[in-house]
Amino acid sequence: MSELHPGSMLSEYLKFNNWSYRELADRTGLPMQVIIAVCNEQSPVTPEIALVLEKAFDRPASFWLNMQAWHDLEAARGL
Repeated sequence: MSELHPGSMLSEYLKFNNWSYRELADRTGLPMQVIIAVCNEQSPVTPEIALVLEKAFDRPASFWLNMQAWHDLEAARGL
């Protein structure tokens, strides 16, 4: 089973908080296009994005980065 892209988790957090992409962009200062790209699994969660998400969702940056690392590792293995 391949690891989920952190964008899947980010999408779930948005649903749980009843936030739109725009609301998260307004709360974090991230461009809405970046949020959409991450949620659609088209872009990775970078350390900079992880730090912003840490503040927005009270989840450590390492949570987001570890999820990204596992996803990347399994993608490299072809899983």
